[in-house]
Amino acid sequence: MKSLGIDRVVNFPFPSPPDQVALEAAERLLVLLDAVERPRQVGRRPKKDGGGSGDQYCGSITSQGRQMAQFGLHPRFAKMLLLAQQRGVLPLAICVVAALSVDQLFVQPDEKGLHARVTQLRKAWAGQGESLLLGDIMVLLKAVGASAFATRDASFCVRHGLRAQAIREVQQLRKQLTDIAAALFKTQLPLDLEPPSVDDVKQLRRVVVGGCPDQVAHRIDVETDGKKRRRSYQTELLEEPVFLHPDSVLAAETPEFVVFQELAESTSSTYMRGVSAAEPSALAMLCPQMCRFDKPAEDPPPRWDAAKGIVVCHRTASFGRCGWSLPSTEVEYPAGLERFKWFARFLLDGKVSLALAQFTGILLASPVVMTKSWARLQPRTESMIQAIAGSNVDSQSKIEAKWKEDRQFLLKEYCLWLPEAVHPKVREMWPPL
Repeated sequence: MKSLGIDRVVNFPFPSPPDQVALEAAERLLVLLDAVERPRQVGRRPKKDGGGSGDQYCGSITSQGRQMAQFGLHPRFAKMLLLAQQRGVLPLAICVVAALSVDQLFVQPDEKGLHARVTQLRKAWAGQGESLLLGDIMVLLKAVGASAFATRDASFCVRHGLRAQAIREVQQLRKQLTDIAAALFKTQLPLDLEPPSVDDVKQLRRVVVGGCPDQVAHRIDVETDGKKRRRSYQTELLEEPVFLHPDSVLAAETPEFVVFQELAESTSSTYMRGVSAAEPSALAMLCPQMCRFDKPAEDPPPRWDAAKGIVVCHRTASFGRCGWSLPSTEVEYPAGLERFKWFARFLLDGKVSLALAQFTGILLASPVVMTKSWARLQPRTESMIQAIAGSNVDSQSKIEAKWKEDRQFLLKEYCLWLPEAVHPKVREMWPPL
């Protein structure tokens, strides 16, 4: 509905109105996934029922949200596909998403001997090392991949504890998603998959984290009977502890952080299904909306990430309402005046534009002064900061776009840092694209 321009979905006149709490929860998830803009916090009107702000859930769809809507999937899965495209594992992620989108891929074998064989097979599919850390998601990936090469073997699904109809639905959905993704990203995508490399698996783990920012659990210890300590997990969703399902290939591993696909209740406990291990650093990188970050660290200092074209820094953080501590992680420098200063410093240092590196040895002042507390007291630094901040330029993509729009952008400010003798040469080669 957001993609159709209906921003205030909670006020839409549905013939049979859905639960408003569910609608608001859905919008909060879309904000977490960067599919919908976070509503501004000013000028909000209280709802008639006193339940909060009527403007709290009226964010507009983002460009990323429009891409996600093309897939016709649950937003979590659509976000996974966008992240997979960025990380070079899209065909593998399509396979995972197709498997997650179909219910009851596995059946529980009745025969005791067959049950034991299927359990061992799933452990073999999970593998070891990085592969095992992908957990139940790796089992799904291997199951779908293996079934694709056994289409003529009618007994394959029975022997491997798979539901034949579900496998057919997964393969059909794979084909549909591959066609949609190929058209959306304007690329060729294979249907036949090679076994994933170690790096592929690591990227898939991060893709899963990025699609489930609110379905993260942290391992804790719960005391039972006053003596024994039972491994359990705390989630953002529930107050009581939850546990890894006994059928999970990670049940014996108990990683510190995990991402789950669903919660299932039994008579005595709540279990997580579809579990994979999550890197603490990935939580900070891929779920920033769930984190409360400390100030950027001074040691190590911020640096220019040439691959991403942004200023990055190290920050510690706590995750979610539970405040789980995350280690220092390299993330994008927070927006604001200081980021503009660091961007200007790296520009002068020849890191943003390699064409300017030839002038770094003859600068009239060190680029380091751009990030000093007294930087704005000097005319040349103040001029540079005003120009960059005034045009909201703090990344590679933004400055290149600005130079295409205005070829003289920053020429005057940059020349203030150089001897007049080289000004003609600078003017001749400007902009330094």
